[in-house]
Amino acid sequence: MKRPVYESASDRKKERSFAQKIEKVTGSFLKKTPPFYHVDFMGLEKIRSGAKLKFFVEVKHRKIDHNKYDTYMLSLKKWINMNLIRRYGGLPVFLAIRYLDLDLCLPVTDEVFPISYMGRLDRGDESDMEPCIMVPIPRLMPMERMRDG
Repeated sequence: MKRPVYESASDRKKERSFAQKIEKVTGSFLKKTPPFYHVDFMGLEKIRSGAKLKFFVEVKHRKIDHNKYDTYMLSLKKWINMNLIRRYGGLPVFLAIRYLDLDLCLPVTDEVFPISYMGRLDRGDESDMEPCIMVPIPRLMPMERMRDG
């Protein structure tokens, strides 16, 4: 059974706005990846012959302040796939999170985080519940960390 797509035009507009900030911070331009890819954007550097791929980034929006919870929840499957891109692509991969009060990021590494079975209940989609990593909020870094690659 094919999963529904929950992304709205408003979500895409917010994603693009956040991508513009990431472009300013990193000096790269972001290109959207194909639908259902494991990350949202590729960070590219313009070169004479076209573009050089510099990094990948998954962007998230939260309708809360960054310190409302002690952890950030992310799908374990998403984390694994982001790590595979990093390991076998040889390029940095980031998780970028826009909270109401702050924009933060997390470089993807081999770090192991606690796992819980969690997710959304509001859409009535049982596939929204899955194993998730629980990233402690203090592990998230200022967006400028993305500039360092």
